[in-house]
Amino acid sequence: MLPRYASARGVRWFQEGPANVGGGRHVRPRIETTLPEGARLHLVARKASPTPATGFYPMHVEEERVLIERAFAAAMTSAPPLSSVAPTRRGASA
Repeated sequence: MLPRYASARGVRWFQEGPANVGGGRHVRPRIETTLPEGARLHLVARKASPTPATGFYPMHVEEERVLIERAFAAAMTSAPPLSSVAPTRRGASA
């Protein structure tokens, strides 16, 4: 399928789960060998975590919003290849 998009410069692997689980790490080598020359693979996922979910519904909703926004963003130039999303909780103090 990727040869149809020879001018692509970025491909996104989107997964709803944390970056350290799921298919992203398993399929990365296979996808990278099929990328057009000069293209980069970017992972859009939740921040790496020992648990598959936050357990706090408002935070889950915010993470989903950030993930979907990032998946459909016009450019991935600000994110390094295979970077993960680290959404923050609204109203949380630093």
